[in-house]
Parts: sequence; structure tokens; C-alpha cells
Amino acid sequence: MGVDYKTGLYSGVTLTSYQNLRVAPAIAYRLNDLFSAGLSLNLSWAQMKYDVAGGFGQQKHDTADSYGYGATIGLKVTPMKDLTFGVAYETKSDFQDFKFTIPAHTGMTPGGPVNFPGGSDKLAFDQPAVASAGVAYRAVPALLLAFDVQWINWSDVMGKGKPKYTNDTSATGAQPFDMSWDDQVVYKVGVEFAAAPTVKIRAGFDYGKNPLDANRAFENIAFPAVAESHVTLGLGWDATEAVCVNVGGMYSPKTTVKGGNAAGQGLVSYETAMSQYSIDLGVAWKF
Repeated sequence: MGVDYKTGLYSGVTLTSYQNLRVAPAIAYRLNDLFSAGLSLNLSWAQMKYDVAGGFGQQKHDTADSYGYGATIGLKVTPMKDLTFGVAYETKSDFQDFKFTIPAHTGMTPGGPVNFPGGSDKLAFDQPAVASAGVAYRAVPALLLAFDVQWINWSDVMGKGKPKYTNDTSATGAQPFDMSWDDQVVYKVGVEFAAAPTVKIRAGFDYGKNPLDANRAFENIAFPAVAESHVTLGLGWDATEAVCVNVGGMYSPKTTVKGGNAAGQGLVSYETAMSQYSIDLGVAWKF
């Protein structure tokens, strides 16, 4: 995710890009008819680059890599045939610091051009711990209902004065980060209906108040994770006894954040908005 604004913020380009690839080998074991447990290792590789406040002498940060790790544990309880409870805890994914080498450069500042010496920057950018609990109930053989609640510990990795940022010289024109995100609670409901022996129709909705601080204009514009609700629709088709095809779509309506800038930085007021959509296609093979 990220943004790519060509002009208009601090007299220069505003570019942020973050990508995260996660591979999660997992194992699950049914202890008995009542309890099942699972464990996964969350192995991640991430890339980041950014170029912000170019008009104030800030040098662009070319792509840096980082590896991270964490784990998820889960427990499922089935007290009766049509009722299931589940809980899961995902640990914080600890990543290596992103390391950027900054060459010597000339930057434009409000007082005119300034020669900045080279240096290096480090940015800690971990992923938060997540706790989840849910219940699923098959009301009739063709209808499955589900409800989940999820807590995301954003304040630990994106809270006051975070993510942690260090550089070996204050002359690179860099400013510290202060995302000031709150923790987030997300509520989710879903339904699956068997329209035919081989066809299932699915729908879902979730809501979680966005964790951003409206008075952090700089961070919100550069990293506008403002989405609060999502609507989903899906279709599953058992093509054969062994092969199932699933297609799904997600839409997040436009969400807008307006505010000032507690950190100053030349922005008196601002507005940032975002909407999203995605389409998923999957094929499952039972063997």
C-alpha cells in the first residue's frame, strides 16, 4: 500500500510504498470431538520506499528490505454439532529495521538551497499483535451464521512517537515519525447460504473505527489507512467432489478524515479520503 502524489505537498513529490509477503506454514490437530487446536509460523518479507517533503530538503529513500517473524495460535470448541466457538492470538511480527543509505545532496528549504551531507536512516516497522474471538451457528442445514470480534494492537507499533526512527546525522533533513494510532476493535458478521447442493452464496460486513489521529496531517496524507467498513460477497461452486471454485468481492466505501496538524510542518488544515475494492478467485482441491 502507499500513495503517489506528484506535487502539492511541501513543494515536491509525496511517495510511500510498503509491501509485505507472508508465508504461514500451519498445523492443526483435533484433540477430540470438542476441542481442536492450531499453530502457524508467520514468516514475512517486506519492502519499503518513500520520498516525502522533498521541497524541504528531505532526500528520497530507495527500496529497503526487511524480514520478520511471528506466530499464531488458535483453539476451536464445538459443544454441539451446529455450534462452534473459536479464539486466536497472533503475536506481534518483529521485523528487522529498514535501513536506508542517504547520499550527499542539495535540497531546497524555505531559506533557499542547502547542501546536506550523506548519512543513513533506520526505521522500525513491525506488524501488530491481534486477538480474535468468534462464533458460528448453523441455524438450518443450508444456513450458516458467523460473528467475530478482533482487537488490533496498533498503539504498540504505530502509537505515540512510533514507528521508531533514527539517523546518524540530523543534517539529512529528516523529521521523526509520530503516527499516534490507537488500538482498533473490528466487528464482523457473515452468512453462507447453500442455494443448491453444489452452490454456496456468501456475504459479510465489518466495521472498525479507523485508528488514525485526525491532527496528524503529515502521516495521514502519506499513509491514509482510513477505511472503516467493508462489504463482501462471494460464491462457492463444487465443480466435482474434489475441486471447489470460490470467487469473492470486497468494497470499502469512501471514508474521509479532516483535521489540522498538531506538529506544525506548514499544513494548517487538510482532508484525505480513500475507498477500496478487491476481487479474489481461488481453487481448492481436496485429496
